[in-house]
Order: sequence, then structure tokens, then C-alpha cells
Amino acid sequence: MKNLVFALLLLAAVIAGVGAYRGWFTMNKPKIEQDEQTAKEELHDLGQQVKTKSGELSDKVKGQKTR
Repeated sequence: MKNLVFALLLLAAVIAGVGAYRGWFTMNKPKIEQDEQTAKEELHDLGQQVKTKSGELSDKVKGQKTR
């Protein structure tokens, strides 16, 4: 059991070392900011679609009740 735990820890250390060497753990700040802005725009557009659709449905329901 001790050997298994040691092997897993050693494997994790090797993966972390190789990843740090190869730059797997670096962050691209401009890309993150660009993705954040894109997500905000898409969320805003989705909100507008929901707002429009709910308005249409409420008008439809109101029209059915008055008949």
C-alpha cells in the first residue's frame, strides 16, 4: 500500500514538473479577458431573447383570457 501511494505521488510530481516545464499551467490574460467579454455579450443577447419571448407569451396569454 505504501508503495502504491509513493508511486502515485511520484507520478503526480513528474506530471507537475513536466507541465511546468512545458508551460501547461500558464494563463493568457488577454485571452481570458476576451473570453469574458464574449461570454457577457452572449449572456446579454440570451437575456434579450428570453425577455422578448416571455413578452410574446404573456401577450398571447392575455389575449386568450379576454376572449
